[in-house]
Amino acid sequence: MPKTAGPCRFGQYNVLIKNVIEKMRYKDVAQISLTSENSYAGFGTAISLRAWQSIVIADVMEEIYSAVLAISKDKDSALGIYDSVCAKILASVEKDDWDGVKKTLREAAQELGRIEKIQTLAQTPKVALVGEIYVRRDGFSRQRLVERLAKEGIIVKTAPIAEWMYYCDYVLMNKYDVDSGIKDRFKTYMLQPFKISYEKAVKEIFSTTGLYEPHMIDVGKLIRNATGLISPNLTGEAILTSSSAITEIVEEVAGVISIGPFGCMPGRIAESIINTKMSEKKAEVAGDKELVAKVIERYPSLPFLAVETDGNAFPQVIEARLEVFCLQAHRIHDMVMEINGI
Repeated sequence: MPKTAGPCRFGQYNVLIKNVIEKMRYKDVAQISLTSENSYAGFGTAISLRAWQSIVIADVMEEIYSAVLAISKDKDSALGIYDSVCAKILASVEKDDWDGVKKTLREAAQELGRIEKIQTLAQTPKVALVGEIYVRRDGFSRQRLVERLAKEGIIVKTAPIAEWMYYCDYVLMNKYDVDSGIKDRFKTYMLQPFKISYEKAVKEIFSTTGLYEPHMIDVGKLIRNATGLISPNLTGEAILTSSSAITEIVEEVAGVISIGPFGCMPGRIAESIINTKMSEKKAEVAGDKELVAKVIERYPSLPFLAVETDGNAFPQVIEARLEVFCLQAHRIHDMVMEINGI
């Protein structure tokens, strides 16, 4: 994997950690910098699996947060429940074994399920937020995009961090990273069944809330859906961003937003691919080809918006495009609902 690929900017983080260590006057502290090149190996198995459980839970809770904002009847009360649930889950992850964590998750799902909703998930438009791994999950960087779309009655499905982790495993196991060793590949193979099991368990638990639709991550499918658009040998975020957009549009979401840092090369590559090939490639890889064909016939240009952020407020042209994007997403959603008889 190229040294510049991946979501982590290790040099900046190392300086930040060093400053914290000096400020807190800690003694005898060693820094360990993980890297996507070996799928973040370096921790023991127990710590790695607990970290994975935490990532999957965080991904699910991120999506539930957007649903709470968009379809809860009393937003303040619902967010209070959400915050309380998050605090309990965090405390459980810190001290409980996996059985204890699952018990806490079930209790959390019951609490979230009691939130009153103005409509169901199926009745609510959804858009995918893809792009650079850090920016798409950072509230400041994305300029409260999730909250703004929720006011338009749209749920934002942010691409999960677990997707990137699975992708790093995929690169390692398929030897796209020529520097990977046998030991790292073997460990990655051995952990896959456990990762899939934990992902499935967490998503099944929260599927009962009425605020989350479970979808298992399939990186192999994403790579296959990008065939002819971008080589898997070009490792990094571009192939995930473009393929996720193509895979999810119409059948899972009514529109796609790609967000990244200003001038980000993988983001620019993905943007060019999605802009020119999304509708054509979607018709080719669609699971429900009849549905997709009908939608594309009426709307040949599927809703897509590329956003670059540098920490400042979005310029007026992006604000205007965002309004148009929301209208387009509502139209696609209404048409899919009509075709499916919902």
